[in-house]
Amino acid sequence: MSIHRSQTILLTLSATVLGLGGFLGLAGLSSASPAAQEKKAAPVSGSYQVDAVHSAVIFRIKHIETSLSFGRFNAISGDLVVDEKSPEKSSVKITIEMDSVDTANQKRNDHLKSPDFFDAVQFPTATFVSKSVKKAGDKKLSVTGDLELHGVTKPLTLELENTGFSDTKMGVRIGYYTVFTVKRSDYGVGAMSGALGDEVQVTVSLEATQTDSKR
Repeated sequence: MSIHRSQTILLTLSATVLGLGGFLGLAGLSSASPAAQEKKAAPVSGSYQVDAVHSAVIFRIKHIETSLSFGRFNAISGDLVVDEKSPEKSSVKITIEMDSVDTANQKRNDHLKSPDFFDAVQFPTATFVSKSVKKAGDKKLSVTGDLELHGVTKPLTLELENTGFSDTKMGVRIGYYTVFTVKRSDYGVGAMSGALGDEVQVTVSLEATQTDSKR
């Protein structure tokens, strides 16, 4: 291939990429999510309800000391009370439907719902209810409460990070994120201890809509 022809091809490719980039950039701006075009909202105190569609509860556990296996719960609900001026007046209540466990394998899902693990028929939900809230740094709260799982209730402290606020056509919204670890044996879920680790890391991302908005 001649140098002249190579240069021509490179110039053509560059023009195509630049043109596509410009198109995508303009498209991104024009469709720039209606939410992004709304004015940025300041933190809003009030009562909020968890939006299950935009929230997630994901867990991971060690499998035969080899890999990390992941799963999630598809049904989550809850209520938050946010007090920006007096964080100690804030509160959190989150409920997870154990029957909604999803590991991308139906046979494994059914086993997890069985009495060997969650026993979802006898213990249909896991619930976290806060007992105290305090500021723990910029955009962070330390929330201490009780986690009830598999019929066992134990204290648990979460560090909730505020991931943002928005005021859009979907309402006034707030987001929080936390990662914590529990031992499943502490809650009587000890089956297959030789194949599965005891520690379970849980990631929770919440998006909640204000229910007492005056808009």
